[in-house]
Amino acid sequence: MRHFLIILMLFAFLATGEVNTQKPILSGNKAISVHFPHDVNTDGMQIEFYITGSFGGYSSFVRTKSNVWNYEIPTSREGKSAHTLKLIIYSPNYQVKIYDFPTLEFQKKSIELKLEPSKTVPFTGKVLLSKQLNAAELQLQVSYIPKWQCVFFQLPDCLVGLIPITSINLEKDGRFKVDLPDFAGDKVIASFRESGEFSFGLQDKQSGKSLFRLKLKDNSKGFGKIQAALTYSNEKVFIPKLEK
Repeated sequence: MRHFLIILMLFAFLATGEVNTQKPILSGNKAISVHFPHDVNTDGMQIEFYITGSFGGYSSFVRTKSNVWNYEIPTSREGKSAHTLKLIIYSPNYQVKIYDFPTLEFQKKSIELKLEPSKTVPFTGKVLLSKQLNAAELQLQVSYIPKWQCVFFQLPDCLVGLIPITSINLEKDGRFKVDLPDFAGDKVIASFRESGEFSFGLQDKQSGKSLFRLKLKDNSKGFGKIQAALTYSNEKVFIPKLEK
């Protein structure tokens, strides 16, 4: 009887261990994989997506990592499968790509991306720094505001987040030169009425913490947003405003 109990307890222990080491169900069962070619520079990319289903609508984004070429985009929400999916691939180095899947019923579980290099447009500016600010301790932040995204997602009222573009050092006198992506000449963006805007700010060079938003000196209203254009004439002058 004692031997029987020992065998029974050992069996229970092994069975429990087997259950606990089972692999969890991967999100890929309800996801679409996006694959970048291995010769693509994935630095600074962002994948925006919008899914709809019985749960309503849901939008979010995935930021890429250096030398990582595979990403999963969820096609479910709150345990419910999505019916539609829209994707936007942003990059400072490649032209924008969009995908519109009106139904996911027969959609393949992977997307093989083919990207085209984008052009850049030179932009020059100057930040008027107070005596308390040291240019050597600051970096210029450049972000993109894709207003046309709401049109593509067919959302009459949506909040568009900032797409990080680059961070660069300032010269001692606050001047800077940066090559902006040619979003105004992008094939996809050109099909919409709105090319979007660039937004500028200052961050701490060491921590990367955002410190100031930049306001155009000659613009008394709003902040220093620059419309994406094919060319930029003259040097733009900015004034720092504390980040709230």
